[in-house]
Amino acid sequence: MQGKKAHFIGIAGKGMSAVALLLREAGWHISGSDEGFYPPVSDYLKEAGIKFANGYKKENIPADADMIVIGKNAKLVAESNEEVASAFAGGKKIVSFPDVLHELTEKTDNIVVAGSYGKSTCTALLAWCLMQADKDPSYFIGEITKGFEAHAHKGNGNMFVLEGDEYPSANWDATSKFLHYHPHSVLLTSATHDHVNVYPTHEEYLSPFKKLIALLPQNGLLVANAGEEHSFALSKQFAGKTVTYGMTQDAQWYPDKIKYGLRTTFDLMRGAAKITELTTELLGAHNIENIVAVSALLLEKGLLTPQELAAGTASFEGVKRRMELLSSN
Repeated sequence: MQGKKAHFIGIAGKGMSAVALLLREAGWHISGSDEGFYPPVSDYLKEAGIKFANGYKKENIPADADMIVIGKNAKLVAESNEEVASAFAGGKKIVSFPDVLHELTEKTDNIVVAGSYGKSTCTALLAWCLMQADKDPSYFIGEITKGFEAHAHKGNGNMFVLEGDEYPSANWDATSKFLHYHPHSVLLTSATHDHVNVYPTHEEYLSPFKKLIALLPQNGLLVANAGEEHSFALSKQFAGKTVTYGMTQDAQWYPDKIKYGLRTTFDLMRGAAKITELTTELLGAHNIENIVAVSALLLEKGLLTPQELAAGTASFEGVKRRMELLSSN
């Protein structure tokens, strides 16, 4: 794939920009277009040497592009967007960004984080802990995260951590994005009814999650939230290794002796056994639950030692646009 050229229509979306960065690191030449883009995403692209046009015009598409990636946006349809119309009329290969991730994840050990909430934080924390332990994972995060140079990276290690979205892949492809990602392990935070414009009923919403679990190999791993009824119910559908996490002893992995503060500490438990003490600057019980989820996956897979996990959680700063402490006064 090295040396090929890809053009991204709608490049400044979080998912599109992340995939553009991944392809750039894989040796592709990247161009693109968008409108109404803002830092830090636009800065990430510029820092990577990716030039993109302001506004959509058919002339934006390079004549020698090998592939055109089109985002999932109401404005990116051939009926009203001349650049999209030109792309479809030109005969070049057209894909969605989940299609690109499908190819990038064919040979890696993939961890897919899915659910109605907590995805970005868990994905970022997984990647962060692996990075701090010098595992150099690839990662794809759907939000901007503190401490990271960008929200996507193609590493040299065998692990690929992906935020999985149940939303449709493209304006022409109703397949949920995360079904393209070759999951070897799944962290399922929740399955509370969401995206009612796409999935009018809860049963329709649960359908892609069932398909995701069905994609897991028999030697894969499913980590499910025992404290969220729909996640727990879905976990029963996997015949392979399943472990549960939560805030109470009903789960296999849970926190004990929580001491909230500017730095919160707690004991990480697996059953009756204390595995390690963890500290975090993240606020709220929901973030402790996220940390327990990530800890369960990393330790069950044997990817980190408890000491490496503790170092990672202690230094993780969190995802932007979430609840943050702006002042101690």
